[in-house]
Amino acid sequence: MANIKYHLALFFTLITFAMGASSAAAKNEFSEPHRFIFYAVLEGCYQDGLTTKDVSQILLREKNGRYEHCIYPCPVCIPTVQALEAYRSRPRFLYGLKVVGGEEDKADSTFGSGLTPELTKQLYSEKPEDRLEAINTLMQDWISKRMAMLRLSEAEQTQLKD
Repeated sequence: MANIKYHLALFFTLITFAMGASSAAAKNEFSEPHRFIFYAVLEGCYQDGLTTKDVSQILLREKNGRYEHCIYPCPVCIPTVQALEAYRSRPRFLYGLKVVGGEEDKADSTFGSGLTPELTKQLYSEKPEDRLEAINTLMQDWISKRMAMLRLSEAEQTQLKD
């Protein structure tokens, strides 16, 4: 029993050390394009008023636990997943924000009024290609809005796209 406690203590010490080392490295881990995509998606979710159910549909998991609509080494997918997870874990009620969605979503407080009926139909389609088209539409809109908001020069836009 003492041996198990020793190993558990050692394990937690190593985890704490690794977390400290990784948090120091995290400052350099997220490139400018990574942060740009993260913020574009997070802002887009709030502005469009995605429900938690919508986000869960985008982050649909396969039987093996992988995200169905994402490619893991993709430089766009990782910050997108991180932003969607952050949005999904938002406080249930943000003071003064309206609630969107049906009865099952009534705890979803956000700025926007929700997805259009067309996008909703695509996102919840049985066909993966329809769902991916809806996700691409959302992503293109969110990224375009963020670029416009930041008033990036053509050179900066080109660098970001590269």
